[in-house]
Amino acid sequence: MVTYDRRGFGGTRSTARTRDALPRSRVHLVPGGPHGVNAGHAAEWDRVLLDF
Repeated sequence: MVTYDRRGFGGTRSTARTRDALPRSRVHLVPGGPHGVNAGHAAEWDRVLLDF
């Protein structure tokens, strides 16, 4: 899961619940990323998904 961290909180409770529910999952937080992080930080998004 690639998600954004706009306020510096390190993700949300829903991020943690989703991660815990999916075996072999990983979370990558994009510091300062906006909603729609896949468009705003496309290169990082692509890199993280391809590395998975």
